[in-house]
Amino acid sequence: MEFPNYDVFDYIVVGSGPAGAVIAKILSDDKKTSVLVLEAGDNNDRDIPIQDSRFAPELEEKYFLQYFWQGEGVPQEGVDDRTFEWTTGRLSGGGSSINGEQYVRPTPSVLQNWERLLGRRWGPNQAIRNFKEMEKFLGTTENPNYHGYSGRLHIRQAPANPTNVSKKVVRAISEAAGVEIIDDYNDPSTPIGAFTQWQLFQNPMEEGRVLPLHFYPRTL
Repeated sequence: MEFPNYDVFDYIVVGSGPAGAVIAKILSDDKKTSVLVLEAGDNNDRDIPIQDSRFAPELEEKYFLQYFWQGEGVPQEGVDDRTFEWTTGRLSGGGSSINGEQYVRPTPSVLQNWERLLGRRWGPNQAIRNFKEMEKFLGTTENPNYHGYSGRLHIRQAPANPTNVSKKVVRAISEAAGVEIIDDYNDPSTPIGAFTQWQLFQNPMEEGRVLPLHFYPRTL
C-alpha cells in the first residue's frame, strides 16, 4: 500500500503515548483526514523488558536511557513549593509502555478537577462509563457499578494469592499511616489505603504467567 507524500497535514499529534495514540486513531478514522504523529523514541513493543511485566522493578534502573525521558516538575503548593523529578516513556506508547502493565485510573478528586477545567465530559461519571466500556475485568473484587466485563482491555488483579510477607507489610503500612487495607484501588468508592493486589493489563494468553509481587499505597 502506497501512502501519499504530504507536505501539509490536517493535524499534527506530538507524542504517541496513550492520549496521542487515541487522538491520532480517532482523527485518522476519517480517511479524508491526514494526521502526522511525531514520536522521539522507537517502537520497542518486541523488546522483552517492555513485553514482560516481570521486568517492572528494574526497568527504570537498567533501561533508563533507552526508554525514558526525565525532567523536573513544577513547584507544588501542598509541599512548600518543592519540586520533584518525573520520568515518562521515550518510545511508542509513552508512559503506558514502561509502567509494568499496571492499570490505574485517575482518582475522583483528579477527575473533579478536570471537570471544573474542561466540562462534564471529563468528570467522574463520564469517566466511569468510559472505563466500563473499555474493560474486560477479571478481578476478584468485581463491582458492576465500576467495572466492565465485555471490553477490549483485559484487566486482572495480581497476584491471585498474596504472600504472607506482603500481607504483613501492608498491615504495617496501614497501622503506621492510619489508612485502610483496600481490595480495589480503581473502585472510586474505595478510600485511600494500602493493598496486596494491583491491577494489570495483559493479553489473554499471558494471564497464566507467574508475576512478581508489588504493593503500593493508593494516593491522591
